Amino acid sequence: MKVAFDISEEDVETVIKYPLSMVASDAFSIDEIFEDQPLPHPRHYGCFPRVLGRYVRERNILSLVDAIRKMGLIDRGVIREEAWTDLVIFDPRIISNRATFENPVLTPTGIKYVIINGKIALKDEARTEALSGRVLRRQVAA
Repeated sequence: MKVAFDISEEDVETVIKYPLSMVASDAFSIDEIFEDQPLPHPRHYGCFPRVLGRYVRERNILSLVDAIRKMGLIDRGVIREEAWTDLVIFDPRIISNRATFENPVLTPTGIKYVIINGKIALKDEARTEALSGRVLRRQVAA
């Protein structure tokens, strides 16, 4: 597998500003990298923090509210009965993608907690033992 560089930064900014665009990653779940496998794309660890750090805070292309809306899924990120409580608690002043093509498994900074289905999966930038997620087979944006 080889990483292709087919889209310019200007194109990314144009698309991300479009009102009907969404922020998503085509990354798949990985737990560790093996020597005989190619390195993953940095988006595995950095897609959403990159949007929040670069396009919201640094470039002012999106508001924080718009960026989060573009990342939303139905019944996710809300606290109410019958909803899947998936939340990310982060500091918008410092959230940042650290993953690079040379070291794509660097975790982002500025994320305090990740709560999946009501259980803490990440605390102070360290994973917990919680395995409360589930596969989303099909989801329509909110």
